[in-house]
Amino acid sequence: MRTFAYASCGLLWAQCAFSATVVVNPNASDAYQDLASAAAALSAGDTLWLAPDSGPYREVLHIRASGTEARPIIIEGNGNEITGFEPLVFVEGRCSPSVAYPFVLRHQGQRVMESEAHGFSHGIRYDAKQGRLELLPGISPEGWEISTRDFVLRIQDASYQQYRDLVVSGSLNDGINLHGEGRDLSRPHRDGGCGSLLCSVSYGGQAAGYFSW
Repeated sequence: MRTFAYASCGLLWAQCAFSATVVVNPNASDAYQDLASAAAALSAGDTLWLAPDSGPYREVLHIRASGTEARPIIIEGNGNEITGFEPLVFVEGRCSPSVAYPFVLRHQGQRVMESEAHGFSHGIRYDAKQGRLELLPGISPEGWEISTRDFVLRIQDASYQQYRDLVVSGSLNDGINLHGEGRDLSRPHRDGGCGSLLCSVSYGGQAAGYFSW
């Protein structure tokens, strides 16, 4: 596993604050292979660095450690996707999902739209009585995915975490599951600005500062 460390020392203090860059790359033997083990290694001031084009990551990201105002924990997604989607395998055009309806489908990276009147688009239907998905004639069985996780990014009782260039998709409930007490959680955009999904968030009965996404 790959961890790069550096020290920040004040001139008037003998004490040093060490920070590390924790690398995740399933394609490299000297890096962490999954998010869970890498997240467990983080502490204040560290950076979680997802190698470019190393995803998608089909697991939940939950960083339990908090940063500080001076030493936040930084998550560098490098454009990777953390997703609740799992591939579907069809046999003779049929597949029995591992999760109960309702769920979300994706085909070749695009969400499959659904309406009450017509069901799913893209040439697929759900047979509620049989509990299975069926492809219409001529529809390829390749590239289908189904949402399987209740949430993809969990933040609970944590503060001073910064998420950068990260795609979150494919949850059954909350894409970002936010609970407990904490403050100063942010996701700057690539241009340096902040777009807001949740602002002035209060959870656990206390103000959580600004949570931008």
